[in-house]
Formats: sequence, C-alpha cells, structure tokens
Amino acid sequence: MRDRRLDRCVVWFGTISMIILVLLAGGVGWSREEALSCEVRRVVDGDTIEVALDGHMPDLVRVWRVRVLGVDTPELHGSTPALEALAEEATAYTRAFLADRAVTLDCRERDHFGRLLCHVYADDADLGQALLRAGLAVPYGADCSALLGGNGSVLLDGTGPQ
Repeated sequence: MRDRRLDRCVVWFGTISMIILVLLAGGVGWSREEALSCEVRRVVDGDTIEVALDGHMPDLVRVWRVRVLGVDTPELHGSTPALEALAEEATAYTRAFLADRAVTLDCRERDHFGRLLCHVYADDADLGQALLRAGLAVPYGADCSALLGGNGSVLLDGTGPQ
C-alpha cells in the first residue's frame, strides 16, 4: 500500500508540471482583466525586462524575460553610436517608468527566444505607448533608424514617431 504523502507529492508534482507546460507552450492568453502582477527584477533594455510573478507559486520562483509587445527600441550594442545612445536613454526611461510602481502584465504569447510578449503596465499606464510618445521606440517591425534625423542626430524634440 502506498504512502499518502507520496500520493500527495505525485498529485502536486503533476499539477505543477501541467501549469509549467501550459505556460511554456504559450497556450495561455490573458485578458487585461486577468493581468498578472509582478515584481520587476531587472530592466534589460528599453523594451525587455525580467520579472518574478507575485504570489504565483511562491515556492517555485522563476524569473521570466518579458518583451514589451508592439514596440521596438534600439539595441544597446552593435548599432551606430547615435542609436546606442538612444538605446541607453530608452533603457533609463523604462527603468524610471517602472520604478516604485505596481507593474502588471497582459501577456499574449511567447517569441522564438522564449520571452513572454506582453503589454506592460505601471499603475495602469502602458509602457509601450509611453516609449512611443517619448520618441524612444518605433512600432514593432519599423526600422529604429527612423528615430534619427537626416544628419544622424537623435530626434528628442518630440518629432519622433508618435
């Protein structure tokens, strides 16, 4: 006869395994009403953060990499000096935007790097929209060089993408 504790462990392990498989498969689509609260652990760059989900399986802590859905900011490395400077500004902007605020995620899917693709909200303000309004991002799929003026200077006077 099997031990009851072993049976409970098997059920617990099976439940956790199924939850993880559903999340990894990207089969979960959350609505805004079901947005997930999270703790921002690190800002990777202007459009990528690392988070821990609040209160979700506290014994199973995992840091998730999240890509802000719908926008693209310049890369920190490997582009022109002007774009790298803009990338640093976008990273600082994201860090400041999320600091000391309640952050929630409205996740849609996963990308080919395994990142969660989410709308990111800080106190109900949309990070992606804020980056676009600040001229620090372009709609996803557009060329980030559009953030530069004709002479290669950064457009920080509000004439960037809206």
